[in-house]
Amino acid sequence: MRLLIRLFFGVYLTDPNGIQKKIPFEANRQTIMLWIPADAQNKRFKITYLGAFDIDGKYTFLVQGLDKSGNLSGDLECRIQFEVIHESTITHMMNYPNPFSTSTHFVFTLMGSEIPDDMIIQIMTPTGKVVREITQTEFGPMNIGRNISEFVWNGTDEFGDQLANGVYL
Repeated sequence: MRLLIRLFFGVYLTDPNGIQKKIPFEANRQTIMLWIPADAQNKRFKITYLGAFDIDGKYTFLVQGLDKSGNLSGDLECRIQFEVIHESTITHMMNYPNPFSTSTHFVFTLMGSEIPDDMIIQIMTPTGKVVREITQTEFGPMNIGRNISEFVWNGTDEFGDQLANGVYL
């Protein structure tokens, strides 16, 4: 029954070079995608792709449902676009809430395949003067993907003195 259900889905991957290929559930007796069936509580199935994304760039997954004859089962398809970056990079860095009155957290996305060994956040005035440095130890645990810091900045400088209201970078 599970093999039969797998035949009712077309899963395609377009790589950063624009090459699209159909992804099978199995090839050469190796599992390429896992089929996780729905259960009584969730009533949703899941397909997990086990392949690797070797080159940096934008990828697209396309999933289409098929009927018993192999025809598309409707006008709607599921299309998921994402970007792979192997080099460690921090993007979408901001603090929340912003502006703040008593405290703020840092939110960012960590890209790449490894968490950096060392990271420092510098808070500066618009003229470039560093008023506070936050070390990775203070910051707390990080993971690849979206992060919200456990660290809470209360608007003080390196010596614990309250900074004036204004813009800080």
